[in-house]
Amino acid sequence: MASLAKFHCSGYRVSTEAKTVFLSNRLLGTISTLIGRLTRLEVFEIAENDFTGLIPSEMGKLTNLVEVYVYSNNLSGSIPSVIGQLTNLEVLDARDAELKGSIPSEIGKLTNLLKLRISHNDLSGAIPSEIGDLTNLLGIRVDYNNLSDSIPSEIGELTNMHVFNIQSNSFMGPIPSVIGQLSSLSYFYLHNNLLSGTIPDEIYRLESLIRFICFGNNLSGTISDQIGRLTNLTGIRIFDNAFSGTFPSTVGNLANLQELHIGDNAFTGTFPSTIGNLTDLWTFEIQHNLFTGTIPSELVLMENIRYMNTEWNNFTGTVSEDFCELEKLRDFYADCGPTNITGPPAV
Repeated sequence: MASLAKFHCSGYRVSTEAKTVFLSNRLLGTISTLIGRLTRLEVFEIAENDFTGLIPSEMGKLTNLVEVYVYSNNLSGSIPSVIGQLTNLEVLDARDAELKGSIPSEIGKLTNLLKLRISHNDLSGAIPSEIGDLTNLLGIRVDYNNLSDSIPSEIGELTNMHVFNIQSNSFMGPIPSVIGQLSSLSYFYLHNNLLSGTIPDEIYRLESLIRFICFGNNLSGTISDQIGRLTNLTGIRIFDNAFSGTFPSTVGNLANLQELHIGDNAFTGTFPSTIGNLTDLWTFEIQHNLFTGTIPSELVLMENIRYMNTEWNNFTGTVSEDFCELEKLRDFYADCGPTNITGPPAV
């Protein structure tokens, strides 16, 4: 960092020639309006301190900024609209900074932005449609805010995006079909919102998808057998919705799957025996559905399984003694609800 001289920032002096400001160690104070004098600044990092007050509008003068890290502070106010003047910005990380207000539409001017992290704040309103102008974005994290309205269709323009996380907000309406255009998407987190409608078929085009998490919404309809195309998936967590119909046998194609949690829905029919193909699976939760028939005996092939919950279904029959041979299995819940299941003496 440049020598401490010429510029005063809440008790600290920084050279006006500085290209990097890094302040840590739980410092107190505010971001001075004199920050606007650091016109050569490229990296501004004051993360994990106890700074308070507003982000000053004078930051709009720092047009050479490439990275801004203000996360884990006690700031107040909103993201200033002058953020749109920082057209060289590649990283904006303002997680857990106590920010309020809406996401300014001017954010769409940051066409070089790669990472937008503004989660764990008190932001409200909609994601502005101008988000679609950020075509270089690799990741969006707006989780744990009070954002609402629908997911903007302009999100389909962000074809380089790997991470899309809007969990724990109040988004409503359907999952837009343009999601299918995000061919690089690996992590898709929609859980704990107010989303409704069905899962669009276009999602099954996302063959780079690793985790699909949408529990705690009002989603309905069936799960297409096209899910078998998503062979990179390691986690499916779609519990606590209103999905129905039979669960597709093509789930057996997902050889990398480690977590399958589809509980608290209205799935019917027998559970596909192809589940036995998923030898890396360690969590299997299908409780609180309407499955019938027997608990698939093929589950005993999953040597890495640690947790299974099949209770509150309409299963019948006997639980195989072979379940006792699953050395990593720690919890197996099978006998609650309207079932007619018996188990081996060793269970």
